[in-house]
Amino acid sequence: MYPHIAAFLSSTCVGENAEYAISELFEKGNRTVQQGFVEKCEDSVVGAMGYAVAWTIENSIRDQGTIKAAIKEVTGSDEEYTVLFTINNKDFSSIWIREFGTWRIKTFGEAAAGNKELLAKKGKKRKNEEAIRIYGLFNIEAGYAFLFEKGNAVYASANYMQVIGAGVYFTGSDFWSMGIFGQFRGTINKGAVVIMPYVNLGVEFQHDKDWDEAKKTIDTFGRLDFPWAFAIQGGIKITTSKISGLYGGAGFQYNVFTLNDNPDPMKMAVLVMAGYSF
Repeated sequence: MYPHIAAFLSSTCVGENAEYAISELFEKGNRTVQQGFVEKCEDSVVGAMGYAVAWTIENSIRDQGTIKAAIKEVTGSDEEYTVLFTINNKDFSSIWIREFGTWRIKTFGEAAAGNKELLAKKGKKRKNEEAIRIYGLFNIEAGYAFLFEKGNAVYASANYMQVIGAGVYFTGSDFWSMGIFGQFRGTINKGAVVIMPYVNLGVEFQHDKDWDEAKKTIDTFGRLDFPWAFAIQGGIKITTSKISGLYGGAGFQYNVFTLNDNPDPMKMAVLVMAGYSF
């Protein structure tokens, strides 16, 4: 119904809110709404600006596809009145003025109040999002790990597009492991801070000095079997717009070994790391 709302907008309302409204429309509107704006531009740029402002008003009052509205109170005199609407059980204040002999909307709720801070906040948010980089083409990470069976270790990994990568644990010549994994991740955006929960699934190969030669096995093809495991690692990574590309994180790893008759060189590990996204 935003084209209907647009017919009631004053030139003041359109002029003061168009820039913010257009950015909102192209950020949150569906393709039909965006196409309607473009088509309106071909007919009238000013009319298209009104469409955008009207859409932000409708978007602010619509609740799950319905709009139930009633006039609650009207106050004012002469050429300006304040009309309080109750829409979907929430009050919205609007100011109406005389323009070209017709009553038109000057402001409506917070969506069309001429608040320049809304645009400034949107610009700051966009700047923060551009500065945040945790999903680069390549990521490298390094840090400390505690292996429940082996003690302190150095941890390092590298991945491509946060999709596939490789990681190592190293305690010295006595023990080291190397794994390859695929990564599954999510994103929790908190403005200037982004939190990324992740899960790595892969295969890990290990070298262990304590792995007794007598306990190594020969497979059916006559090859010597060394410790290897299906590895599951999960945790979070955190970054901010203040330090673009740099992030920190923590995780836990559990290894499901394939050689059940042999001791597990490394079963569980906790780790903390710092990384950089290129």
